[in-house]
Amino acid sequence: MTRTLPAIMLAATMVIAGASAGNAQPAIDIDRAAIEAAAERLNMTETQRAAVRPIIEAGIRERVQILKDAGFERGQRPSLRQMIKVRGPIRLSRARTEAELSGVLDHQQLATYRLLVEEWRQKAREKHFGDL
Repeated sequence: MTRTLPAIMLAATMVIAGASAGNAQPAIDIDRAAIEAAAERLNMTETQRAAVRPIIEAGIRERVQILKDAGFERGQRPSLRQMIKVRGPIRLSRARTEAELSGVLDHQQLATYRLLVEEWRQKAREKHFGDL
């Protein structure tokens, strides 16, 4: 739980942006360059790239919606109650994304993807939380 809560806070501060005027959907900054860099590192074929991109983007949108539904707001530190509320749904969302990816990526690529995700989380933790 010690690692999960900062990761949830981090996800909230990195991805969520307030809903734009007249649009109920949250504005999401999807780093497509990071997705492409990951595709390169995983040595994906063009067919795999075309299949993986929407899976990852849908997973990001789903997790942003979970955070929004729990009341997370950009620039505001979430409460412990909010973080606990989203922990389970965020894990399920990540598991669904990984399950979908397992139908497209081979075992080695999936293992490398898991390492990439952990690297991204670590970099984000360092950026947002320093040496806590």
